[in-house]
Amino acid sequence: EPAEIGWRGAGSIIGRSLDTFGSAFPLFLALGIPVAIFGAMTVVAGTNLMAAIVASILTALAGAVAGAAMMCATDDLGRGVRPGLGDVLDRAAARAIPLVLASLVVAGVVGGLIAVIGIVLVALRLVLGPDSVIVAGVAIAAVILIAGVVATVLAVRWSLSGQAIVLDLLTASRARRRTHGGARRAGPP
Repeated sequence: EPAEIGWRGAGSIIGRSLDTFGSAFPLFLALGIPVAIFGAMTVVAGTNLMAAIVASILTALAGAVAGAAMMCATDDLGRGVRPGLGDVLDRAAARAIPLVLASLVVAGVVGGLIAVIGIVLVALRLVLGPDSVIVAGVAIAAVILIAGVVATVLAVRWSLSGQAIVLDLLTASRARRRTHGGARRAGPP
């Protein structure tokens, strides 16, 4: 039977998160610095489109690897193992590709929603004509509201997809090590 979290439980989760972060602060800081540097490069790029695109791609890749490494480090700390920078980066590199692919899927869906909104707005403008501004405005507002609700629901549901992918891969690799790569058999050997 699942336990209710409530406010006290939420406070406990926040407290444990801060304890975990504080127990390996230098490691988490070292993992976050490259992402911050690439993010700053994106801002500094300004109006240079090519530099901004390259910096954005580097930021996304560094964020995926750093995020996966932070999840590996948190998993280690939860199991009572002191994580090392090289170890978590090695394990994160293998897990970053599914994380980047999941991010691309989410970005594609959001981009698709934006494209659908644009197509609907253009179609409304063509069908209703330039004279019915109020009707078009109400229709546009309704489309934006519906798309906003759908986008919010998807964003909330998919906000943890990266963590779920990394944790699934961690669990699978642990199970593989325990069984020496073979499947466990039910019943007597």
